[in-house]
Amino acid sequence: MLLNDIITFGNIGIDELYVYIILFFLFCMLVYYFIRPLSLWAINKKMHRLISYVVVTLLLVICILMVTNYMGSVQLHRALKVGLQISAFFGFCIMIISPIMRFLQKPVK
Repeated sequence: MLLNDIITFGNIGIDELYVYIILFFLFCMLVYYFIRPLSLWAINKKMHRLISYVVVTLLLVICILMVTNYMGSVQLHRALKVGLQISAFFGFCIMIISPIMRFLQKPVK
């Protein structure tokens, strides 16, 4: 595997899976550290559409990963490509439809 040379803790009960879990946890902490200022900025600027778009995209990717995990015949690369294309189309629709809906909902004086 990738970390065979690094992992030498087998005699004390730490195997390769635990090292991957620890590395994944550290990666999550690193991503959180860098994303937190961006999310706080978006919340302070009241960018609800951006925040909802990011959350929907993350949920879509998680759902695709779960479905491809249970269905062995679906190729992960292809499923992620389609999912991200759907997410991009969703973002484009939000960008186009939101100003039109805001314009149509303005009261006429």
